[in-house]
Amino acid sequence: MLWLCLYFPSLPLEVFTRLDDSAGQQALLVAEQHRVLCANSKALQFGVVTGQSVATANALCDEVRALERSPGQESKALAYLARRCYQFTPMVSLQPPASILLEVGGSLTLFKGLAQLQEQLLDEIGELGYSARQGSGQTPRAAWLAARAEPDPVTPARPPVEPRQQLGQLPLAYLDISDRQRTLLQDMGFSRLGDLFALPPHAIGRRFGQDFLHYLQQITGERPDPRQPSELANEF
Repeated sequence: MLWLCLYFPSLPLEVFTRLDDSAGQQALLVAEQHRVLCANSKALQFGVVTGQSVATANALCDEVRALERSPGQESKALAYLARRCYQFTPMVSLQPPASILLEVGGSLTLFKGLAQLQEQLLDEIGELGYSARQGSGQTPRAAWLAARAEPDPVTPARPPVEPRQQLGQLPLAYLDISDRQRTLLQDMGFSRLGDLFALPPHAIGRRFGQDFLHYLQQITGERPDPRQPSELANEF
């Protein structure tokens, strides 16, 4: 199987701005609990960064406009984007809050390869006013990690290879685990995913628990990771 992940890092902002032609002319940010969640390029130019307090952002740029995050709008947008992805594959699965997983192994011949399929996907998404990063892999979780780390040269997007080889150099910061667990791993001297791949499974289970072991095994494909297709509404 070949999985492709679409990751929408700017989705909280784009649900507000995608239909607003003037949005790029003003400094905008999306806030959650009075902290900056994401910001547009104009706000970034003033030094606004993710995690910053809104008060600090206002001090850096008194013209910045803060928008309150709308999880409901993001959820609707993600579901809409998933429906549009069904023209590329019959297997589309939501990965909230900001990702979509597609199993595209059976679609490569039709689209003349992974690179052209990815290009057409990005064109489709761009026409809808959204932007995405892509990652591919032999398992859903490998593709998700590759998309999250797409700007990082340690995760070649194509062709996808065996997850241990593809993701061995990936920093642990990208893993979908709690901050407490990530800190525990770092305190024990682990910095890359390959450090964990090198350990025997029983050692991982004993040190970090069976749930974490199962998570790693789903990344590598040693344990099944079934995905539920997103639902398509009946239309008449």
